Amino acid sequence: MPPPPEHPAPPIKMQKVGDAKNCKKIIKTGDEFDSKELCMADIGEKALLEGFHFRPRKSDRYRYDVVCTVEDCEWKIISSKAPDSMKWVVGKVNDIHTCDRTELYPDHRNATAKLLGHLLIPKMGDPSRVYKPKDIINDISLAYNIDVSYKKAWGGRNIALETLSGCPKNSFSQLLYFCYNLKLKNPGWVTHIETDDEDRFEMVFIAFRVTAGVRFWSRAYCPGKRYNYMTSNSVESINNLTRHVRRSPISMLIEYYRGLVQEWFYGAHAGDLSDWASAKVKDIVFKSANWTVKAIEHRWIYEVDDRRKKHIVKFKENTCTCRKWQLSGLPCGHAIAACRFQGMTSCNHLAKRWFRTTILKATYQALIYPLGEVESWELPTNLQVVKPPSMAKPQSGRPKNKDRIRSQGEEPRENSCQRCGSAAHTRGECNAPLPKNKKAKKSKSHPLDSNTVYIVLEIIADQALSICKCCLGWIIDMQMNSMSQHV
Repeated sequence: MPPPPEHPAPPIKMQKVGDAKNCKKIIKTGDEFDSKELCMADIGEKALLEGFHFRPRKSDRYRYDVVCTVEDCEWKIISSKAPDSMKWVVGKVNDIHTCDRTELYPDHRNATAKLLGHLLIPKMGDPSRVYKPKDIINDISLAYNIDVSYKKAWGGRNIALETLSGCPKNSFSQLLYFCYNLKLKNPGWVTHIETDDEDRFEMVFIAFRVTAGVRFWSRAYCPGKRYNYMTSNSVESINNLTRHVRRSPISMLIEYYRGLVQEWFYGAHAGDLSDWASAKVKDIVFKSANWTVKAIEHRWIYEVDDRRKKHIVKFKENTCTCRKWQLSGLPCGHAIAACRFQGMTSCNHLAKRWFRTTILKATYQALIYPLGEVESWELPTNLQVVKPPSMAKPQSGRPKNKDRIRSQGEEPRENSCQRCGSAAHTRGECNAPLPKNKKAKKSKSHPLDSNTVYIVLEIIADQALSICKCCLGWIIDMQMNSMSQHV
């Protein structure tokens, strides 16, 4: 059984944006930190606030020694690991800079993504907040008077999220202990984790009151009227409600669902009807304020004119000829107008009983307990092994559009491998062995017969004779021209 994942590092307190300017952070001899990372973050924040740069002179498992980047400056902080403890203690501090501190730097060397991640933890606690790198750059500039790059802001944001919610891969192994302790704290819950043949995660199932009976959740066996109130499309509503935690690790996502159900079950209702039913009745009361009512039988039967049609309301049978009262369970406008005609101050008693607050509270009368801190969980050793699912990394760049609608007359082109000829892959993905180099074949010489040789020689002689005639004519012309010049 793999060991449980490590707990996230404790968050580091961040200076408020308004109080960070012109502020000096004091680190003195004897200060203790829970870990080396917290000590490094505190010294790094001091450098950001006071506007200087430092470099580590020695950094290992037992010592962290930093000095100013300017040569011959005496500023330094020396810290070391306490003996027989995990704490780090500041041993020696010289907080006086002997340099003039007039150097200009294009970027603060100590504003690393890791330090920014620790500083952003208080602002990343709300998962519903969309904290973009542009906002991080602006907040860091206001708080510490420095400029950070987009890459550093993005890296710090990812480190802060991982510190708050844990590593996504380790959360799958933590899911086992979460489900086990969930059943211990809340008896009656059912959990099941399904894996493949290689013990990789596929699905998690968590249910509350699975033995309630099919008539409470099945449309076919429901004895009541499901129309307009009960729906089987609640998955989309839950997905929309949890859209800001979709990218969280699996353990954090399940914990959010549990807390959401706990909040639902703890709703307080002070009125006679539920909040939803009260809003519906209030809207109907406003619409039926000027309808005309005539009595047919005192207290029992009335005729109501809604400016379009006339309907009969019977209070003995709790019916109306518009049939909205019977179908919805809430009093229609005609029944409310008849109640107003009788001088009643409330019509909530006309609603069906399942809209009452008492029935609603009885539905959510069960208690859902939280799991507490991770340190207090029970960690059994006989649980199944759950590995992270195999998640293929998407390729960078614009995805190829393979569903393009082809033009009229355009035929699809079949691609095949140029090496082996297979249509299943291309040359770059081919694993077939390379073909052996074939020896070049020598061209065979064909002997010429005597007739062919005679014809070739005759052609060559004719061409040579024509060339000689041309050259002789050119020589005679040149001599005639020279003689004429002498004369």
